[in-house]
Amino acid sequence: MLVVNNQSPGPVIEANFGDRLIVHVINNLPNVTSIHWHGQRQKGTNYYDGTFGITQCGIPPNGGSMVYNFTIQNTGTYWWHAHVSTQYADGLYGALVLHSPNETARKLSPYDREVLVMMGDYYSTFTPALVWRYLRFGTGIDGQPGDEPVGDGGIFNGISQANCAFVPGTNATRPKRHHRGRGNSVKSTLRWKREPVSMVDQPTISEYFTCVDDPPKYGSLELSHGDTVRFRLINVGSFPAMRFSIDGHALTIVEADGVAVEPRTVDRVLVDVAQRYSVIVTLNKAAGAYWMRADIETNRFRYLPPLFNSTTLAVLRYGTDPSTMPPDEVAPDISSEVLQSFDTSRDLVPADKMTAPPATREISVTVSMQFDTLGNFLSFFDNVSWEPLVDSATLYNLYRDPNYSNQDNLIHSINVVQTVDLIVNSYDDSDHPFHLHGHEFFIVGQGVGSYTGQTLNVDNPMRRDTVSLPASSWIALRFTADNPGLWAFHCHITWHMEAGLMMQIANLDGLDKLRIPDELRAFCTK
Repeated sequence: MLVVNNQSPGPVIEANFGDRLIVHVINNLPNVTSIHWHGQRQKGTNYYDGTFGITQCGIPPNGGSMVYNFTIQNTGTYWWHAHVSTQYADGLYGALVLHSPNETARKLSPYDREVLVMMGDYYSTFTPALVWRYLRFGTGIDGQPGDEPVGDGGIFNGISQANCAFVPGTNATRPKRHHRGRGNSVKSTLRWKREPVSMVDQPTISEYFTCVDDPPKYGSLELSHGDTVRFRLINVGSFPAMRFSIDGHALTIVEADGVAVEPRTVDRVLVDVAQRYSVIVTLNKAAGAYWMRADIETNRFRYLPPLFNSTTLAVLRYGTDPSTMPPDEVAPDISSEVLQSFDTSRDLVPADKMTAPPATREISVTVSMQFDTLGNFLSFFDNVSWEPLVDSATLYNLYRDPNYSNQDNLIHSINVVQTVDLIVNSYDDSDHPFHLHGHEFFIVGQGVGSYTGQTLNVDNPMRRDTVSLPASSWIALRFTADNPGLWAFHCHITWHMEAGLMMQIANLDGLDKLRIPDELRAFCTK
């Protein structure tokens, strides 16, 4: 794995609102890296956002170093992770917890202590091998184009019960497929389905496993009977959403992506890739040991690896001996009376009520998965699949020339402070967790099909920085573009980012006042 200070997850960083956070990064990898501070507003320090090819060139390998230095402008549950290729999928991530005595979530729901849960999917295979195959061949175990690599199981605070590595296919034969062109030949109205392709001339499927017979290991939490605990949940995974639950305990949601919400009690919480939630749990059951569960949602998967482990377990103990184990590993019969249909994107209500300001501009984009002219199965915003600049960064090019447009034209420029409706229409048959850097957005509307001017909700809509866009549907995100710089908007599924599902929003008002540090400029050769 890729580790930070000899560990994965990397060190937890905690700070208070208004603190100056200074992080020294020494890159001992053999390739470049960068660190993104997920969800941070970074107003005035866009160059420390850490987005490779957009706000910086990579930190040089083999001992190169960089200092990230910015003021904390958020409170709540966040995380940091590498923003180069698939590096964070291999372990380069950690939690960022930001406190304030005035945090609404804390005042509404007092608690005795807090704990972190970082969960996601886990790949026993080093991901450069997987992404190379995914992008080059674009086909998975069942021969369909665009099959994303599936992990071998889950991981819970750095511990996994997955015990095998699985790589689908061989590299011997490139499959023959129908090609769809880039540019004008890829129409924004196209509804593309990932249909099965002929197995003629497909690669022979080979499997290899690295298995051990050791008994599974479980993480554990030793807490106090009667305490009220804030569990901060983070999906640090690459592909699937995760469902978190604790056997026999109710969870009360009080925060989503740094936004305090009106308390809502559920039996389990669905956390999509890169999303965060805080739930309050009262440890008032019989003293003993209980399973904490991180269940992988498999609805996005095109295949399941052999011996796939869908549930990762950890042990919660209170009022009992540290050696006590829960009675069994059988999933409980979850009552249908406890909000199983609860939708964490639609049904949460911000506790600090805000009316969405009127929009003064609309940016409309489409999402699709297509073949390009070379036969690569890629992800597209409109007609364009993104890839990072080489030895340069878009921010620097825009800083030198506000009229700059990179060759793929994936920059939406905003010249003055405006309130923007970003309308995203998905023509893909899978769902996508989208993240906007540097901003918190209002979710003012969403629905099945395409956006055609439907009425939007401006009365205290949910606010967050990462939202799930279901298959073949639309969503309307409203934000105020008052943060100078270059900000990425992308799907947070690692494989889709690598396949090009990213675009850039340029807030040009005040861009000329940014003072990019010389050490950052030195990383770029163009």
